[in-house]
Amino acid sequence: MAKQKIYDIIPPGKREKTLLPRVKGNSKDVIDKNLDIRNGEEKSNPAFIFSKKAGFLIAVLIVFALGFYWFFSSAKLVKIELSPELNPLTFNARLSFSTSTDELDLSSSDLSQVVIPAVPVEIEETFNKQFFSSEVAIEEKAEGTIRVYNKHSRSISLVAGTRFLSSSEPTRQFHSKDKITISAGGYTDVSVIASEADKSYNIEACAFSIPGLRNYSPPELYYDVFGRSFSKMEGGRKDVTHKVTEQAISEAREQLLELSREEIRPILQNKVAPDYTILDNAIQINIIQAEPLDVEVGQEADTFVYQIRVKAVALKAKTSFLLEFAKSYIFSTLPANKEFIEDSLTFSFLPDEGRGERELSADLEFSTKVYYSIDRDSLKEIARGRSRGDISKYALEICPALLCPPKIEFSPFWARRASIRPEGVEIEINFE
Repeated sequence: MAKQKIYDIIPPGKREKTLLPRVKGNSKDVIDKNLDIRNGEEKSNPAFIFSKKAGFLIAVLIVFALGFYWFFSSAKLVKIELSPELNPLTFNARLSFSTSTDELDLSSSDLSQVVIPAVPVEIEETFNKQFFSSEVAIEEKAEGTIRVYNKHSRSISLVAGTRFLSSSEPTRQFHSKDKITISAGGYTDVSVIASEADKSYNIEACAFSIPGLRNYSPPELYYDVFGRSFSKMEGGRKDVTHKVTEQAISEAREQLLELSREEIRPILQNKVAPDYTILDNAIQINIIQAEPLDVEVGQEADTFVYQIRVKAVALKAKTSFLLEFAKSYIFSTLPANKEFIEDSLTFSFLPDEGRGERELSADLEFSTKVYYSIDRDSLKEIARGRSRGDISKYALEICPALLCPPKIEFSPFWARRASIRPEGVEIEINFE
């Protein structure tokens, strides 16, 4: 009889096949359960299936609740941004300035009677500039000295302007400047000048004849009286050059004075306090000194530097006074349905010759930008309980001439409409 091996411990290789979970019940249920486990087909747990359905249902409820909250949520804070159309506005006003007062009084209903306080200001300034000299035609005659010899037996006299002909080629004619008297057998030096202005008369030393003696007797005088130069004739020229003339000096003075009038205002403005404005029409300029720096009148030069020193006397007024007057003027003339941007307000003085020693009347030009008034109270009322689209639609109806539809922002941003009683409605006007 063959012996059978009995294992107290199940080998590892057979453990999975041999060991089965203990299942309570009759034998048939145990066998079926064991077969299901071996085949890896354990039946589903009903409790697990229920938990999955519950989780899905909860997720759906959460999404529905969020949607419900969004649909009925309201913004506590509302911001409305408007971009109105801007139009330029320019007007002129006649102003009176006076140094006898330092207070601005705008209480009068007639703004034409308002007097703006002014304060005198005085400076000295130097201006210089380079100018071109005058173009002039130069005609200068050559000059020199001729020694006149008298080989005749008697003395001879020659009148001023006596002609001398040179032996050079080509022949050039000169004239004596003074009367000449030459003793017999002697000589004398005579100053002469060329007949014409030209550089060709700058001849080298040579002999000279006196053609006028041909008409006198005895005939030997023409040969006995003659001249000779021992140095070159100089100074003859005919040319166009530049010279510092009186006219050039006068024109330079006027141009520089005009330049000082143009540049003195910014210089004055830089020397006064920033909150003051120089009155253009009140500037008076007087020349203290004027002269050319590097030349003299009559000197030949292509250019020269002219300089003037001036004394400028002007009036200054507080910029704030001028702006206050402008605002009062605008408020009195602007229609009720329009507003203006104070930061865009500018002014400038118009040319005017009316000026006095202690006061000045001048035309002032004001410029600003205006737009149709915005009813902020109505906009705040419109924003209550309405959506972005409704707020934008009604805002366009009560705010004419907008460049683009209003920009509406809610806080929190996901809110669908504004609260019935919003805590804050911010209205921002964009002027850019």
